[in-house]
Amino acid sequence: VSFKTYKNKLIKIDREISKIINESFLINNKDGDFRICIAGKTNAGKSSLFNLLTGQDRAIVTNIHGTTRDIITAEMIIKDINVTLIDTAGLRRAKNIVEKKGIVKSFQEIEKSNVILFVDDKNPEAEAKKHLIKNNQAVLFIQNKIDKKDQSKNKDTIFISCKNNVGIKELFTELLTLIEKHRRSFLHIN
Repeated sequence: VSFKTYKNKLIKIDREISKIINESFLINNKDGDFRICIAGKTNAGKSSLFNLLTGQDRAIVTNIHGTTRDIITAEMIIKDINVTLIDTAGLRRAKNIVEKKGIVKSFQEIEKSNVILFVDDKNPEAEAKKHLIKNNQAVLFIQNKIDKKDQSKNKDTIFISCKNNVGIKELFTELLTLIEKHRRSFLHIN
């Protein structure tokens, strides 16, 4: 057997094993997984934040309300925890049936998540109170577009500008703290 044939067989085996792992029920539903949902009204900067946190230009960003109509996810491993980051449709009263279905999915993702990054460009805490069904998850209130708007007076708000990459490091530090807390509680239980 030649080296090339041996190498090709190993590559094929590696692909088959990866496929089995990726399609495994157990891998996709581990108790140690951590879900972060980016929620808020339309045009608050949710998709811009999703792109910044993933380091990829995956979500479409426009100034048109209702651009994101379905959930977009990204998988990451942070501090040995599988993290799913979810971008959602903007929360508002919609007339379009497709957008309405996306908003229903947004609320489903809010329910399933460990942390909600609630984004607004004026007052994220007040806006979150209008939309959140229950508040047993951790919620980080994020005021985006501080390059254009005055900062709210809420001391629990994280102030960012996705456009100018301001405040993202502070937000990521808060997220790392929550992920580490989750990791410790998961390891303690197991």
